[in-house]
Amino acid sequence: KLFGLNKKTGIELYGEKEGQIAGDNLNRTWQFGETLSAAIGQSENAYTPIELANYIATLANGGKLNKVSIVKSVKSEDNTKELTVEELNKISTEISGEEFEERTIDIGDDILNAVKQGMLSVTTETGGTANIVFKNSDIQVAGKTGTSQLGIGVENGLFVGFAPYDNPKIAVVAIIEHGDEGTYTANVVKPIMEEYFKISNENSANEKAQNAVKSTFGY
Repeated sequence: KLFGLNKKTGIELYGEKEGQIAGDNLNRTWQFGETLSAAIGQSENAYTPIELANYIATLANGGKLNKVSIVKSVKSEDNTKELTVEELNKISTEISGEEFEERTIDIGDDILNAVKQGMLSVTTETGGTANIVFKNSDIQVAGKTGTSQLGIGVENGLFVGFAPYDNPKIAVVAIIEHGDEGTYTANVVKPIMEEYFKISNENSANEKAQNAVKSTFGY
C-alpha cells in the first residue's frame, strides 16, 4: 500500500482501474495459508502495468513515489504562458477522479540495495531468468521476470525493469497475455530500452553540437 499498488495512479486517462492487494475486499474468509502465498506475490494480488511501472521507478529513484502523468507541459499558442504544476495537477485530478499523493517512502538503504542487487542478478548472473536476454546488452538493466497465474489457460508473462542500474533513467513494464513466462516478455523490453537510450544519446549529441555552434567552439 505504501507503493500505491491498491489505488489509481491518477494518470490523465479515463477508465483507469486500481490494483488489488491479496486480502483486501475479497468478501470471504481469509485462510492463514493464503498469507504465505500472498507474501511471495501469489494468491489474489492483481496490479495494473502503470502501478507496477511507478513501483519500479520508486525503487530505482530511492523511494520517491511520483505522480504519474502523460503531460509534460501546457503552453499558450503564442508560448507566453505556461500552466503551473499545481494547475496541471488540478486538471489531472478532474480528469482521473483520483487525487494522488506524492510521497517519499522510508526504505532502509540495506533493504533497497538488496532488492536492487537482486534485480540486477536477474539480468547479469548465470541462472538469472533474464540473463539470456540481456547478457550482451550495452545497458546494465535491473529487472524481474514474473509469471502471472490466471487459474485457467496459459499464464501471462511479465517483466519489469529499470536502467541504467547505477544511474536510472527509465522504468519499463511489459505484459504478454498468455505469454507463459517473463523470460519471453523480457525480449520485448530490451529493444524498448535500447531505442530509448539511442534517442537520448542522439538528443544529447545534437544538443552538444548546437551549444558548440552557439558558443563558436569547434570539436
